[in-house]
Amino acid sequence: MRTSEAPRPIEAEDVLDVNQRHKPWLIGRERLFSAMDTVDSDGDRQRGLLPIE
Repeated sequence: MRTSEAPRPIEAEDVLDVNQRHKPWLIGRERLFSAMDTVDSDGDRQRGLLPIE
């Protein structure tokens, strides 16, 4: 993982995760999907990912 001031996604290997408090940083796809593979306690529904180009 790396941190940087300017978010720059590495499309072939990583996705960009931006959190205002912790600055932008890159995580691997497997880690992102594992974190999202949970059920939302508020609505009892599976979380998802919306890709935007």
